Amino acid sequence: MTMKPPITLDDAQRKVLEHWSRSRTVSVRWRERASIVLAATERDSEEVIATRLGTTRHRVARWRARFESGGVEALKKDLPRGGRPPSITATKIKQIVRLTTQTQPA
Repeated sequence: MTMKPPITLDDAQRKVLEHWSRSRTVSVRWRERASIVLAATERDSEEVIATRLGTTRHRVARWRARFESGGVEALKKDLPRGGRPPSITATKIKQIVRLTTQTQPA
């Protein structure tokens, strides 16, 4: 079990993360990420933080690393996901929406 040094937060970062961790209006994902980073400010291992928050060590390590590289803004974004590209173009989607919402069928 490797111990990483605790994350240090400035006052503005701590205020934002504490707000997110207590808020009922922010995304559940943001709340979890904020709780992970706040817990990482203590001298606990990733395993201990994961157990306390009911998540995995891998998730704790991921969000800790993202915060260290990008700050609070990095917690707001998920990385792009893989998958098949859309088969219908955005132009075609707009055209279909316009036709179905602004015209009546014969």
